[in-house]
Amino acid sequence: MSTELDSQHVEEQKAGLDSALAQRLVDDYMRLLVAADANGIGALYHSQARLEDPVGSTPLVGREPIVEFYSKGLGNIEAAELSGPIRVAGNEVAFAFNLHMNIQGQSFAMDIIDVFVIEAEQIVSMRAFWSRENMRAV
Repeated sequence: MSTELDSQHVEEQKAGLDSALAQRLVDDYMRLLVAADANGIGALYHSQARLEDPVGSTPLVGREPIVEFYSKGLGNIEAAELSGPIRVAGNEVAFAFNLHMNIQGQSFAMDIIDVFVIEAEQIVSMRAFWSRENMRAV
């Protein structure tokens, strides 16, 4: 691939989502996961956002079902940490992270990749890539 073509594609990407905004949204999301703040997480989402967690499950649409979803699963999270830098392309941000949870006295870690679509500084779509194979006892 020519460097001229590469430069053109990089310039086109610069017109998309601001990487500082994307990083702030990801950092807020991770902090709110650990704080078990479902309403705070819900505030990051657009009122008609779509959530698919995990990918392949029935998508939830709207802030109310999204807040309810997070309300059910946040109490067990002890830590959340990025496992590398975020990736921003267009109006999307992808990031790999680890969740550390305690479920019925047993500690687990889960490797997840989330992809957010961002519009007007809110998440309009979130897809979480994980399966039981990505969960392990620690």
